[in-house]
Amino acid sequence: MVWYTSNATPAAEAIGSAFEKKYPEIELEVFQAGGSQVIAKVEAEAMSGGIKADIVDYSEGAAAVGQAKRGLFQRYLPPSAGDLSPGLVGENGFWFSPWYLTSTIVYNTDRISEADAPKSWKELTEPKWKGKVGMASPDYAGTAVATVGIWQQQFGDDYVNKLGANGLTVFEGFGNVHESVLSGQTPVGINLSFRALQAEKDGEPMAWVTPEEGQVLLTFAAAITKNAKHPNAAKLFQNFLLTDEIQTMAAEDIGYFPGMSEMAEDTGIPDLDKIKKFGADLDELSDPNFIAEVKSNFKNATS
Repeated sequence: MVWYTSNATPAAEAIGSAFEKKYPEIELEVFQAGGSQVIAKVEAEAMSGGIKADIVDYSEGAAAVGQAKRGLFQRYLPPSAGDLSPGLVGENGFWFSPWYLTSTIVYNTDRISEADAPKSWKELTEPKWKGKVGMASPDYAGTAVATVGIWQQQFGDDYVNKLGANGLTVFEGFGNVHESVLSGQTPVGINLSFRALQAEKDGEPMAWVTPEEGQVLLTFAAAITKNAKHPNAAKLFQNFLLTDEIQTMAAEDIGYFPGMSEMAEDTGIPDLDKIKKFGADLDELSDPNFIAEVKSNFKNATS
């Protein structure tokens, strides 16, 4: 079975290893990259003879909305998908999100005190933070595309222009942002919740902020391709993502907010229901023209 995923490498390896242990008769071939790279690979293959993956798994879930409408996926939901939190099942059952993420503001606690840390998204455009903030590139990370697109929906086109004018440092992926904050190169960063939670668990000098406007809510999307060569194995994999084993592992070991609502209180990570947040207009965020505009605006603002 072939799995294309934009899960971070440690998460993809942990999930893949657990699946192979449970189903040793299934050989799992994995392509892992940033969300924008995985989406681009799927689009290129769809135009040139067929998608090679049986399962696609995006960290930028909105991409699946448009692809489902274009007939790239087959309809399948695991039997337990009815227990997913609201908003995690795509229209007509072509995809689902096994977990949530957020993107938010983080800071290096050795360099910045809690009292001095940024309190809002808009504060990052102030002179105090000029040249001190890092962000992942939408050209690589699907979660960066989603974050910037949601900013644009919430704050308007000019927000990214102001960030760029304030010396925003752009890295390839969120892993690079994470390391930059820990090293103090950029003592403030826009980071993903699971990375911030893992840093706290590991005792690293990083803390997150829930901005006054809220953290940015992000969903994944897992789907079986329309002409999957191994559809039965793909269905087993989809079912596997919603088992107690993987939902617990994803929360406790990776730091994802579990999609299975009854699991949330047992995992030891923060209660997402108690975190102020805002999400996307998924239909707009799935529009290739809107995504192209988001990427172009970001590149022009930060170059």
